[in-house]
Amino acid sequence: MAAAALSLTAREVQVGARYLYGVSTSGIASDLGIGNETVVTYRKRLYERLSIGSRRELLLWYLGLCGQMQ
Repeated sequence: MAAAALSLTAREVQVGARYLYGVSTSGIASDLGIGNETVVTYRKRLYERLSIGSRRELLLWYLGLCGQMQ
């Protein structure tokens, strides 16, 4: 995910990428050494910044971003 594209924080990118790969909230928390609620907070912030509301919309945003880079 291109953080510079929308001024996403590095942590939002890390959480978003793992979420797209299907990693659970507890799995993301374990991978990054943070709490489950912190993962939820980062995911909410990511959704707010991208003006989306679901994993499907996140995937569509990511695919659109990849399409623009080609």
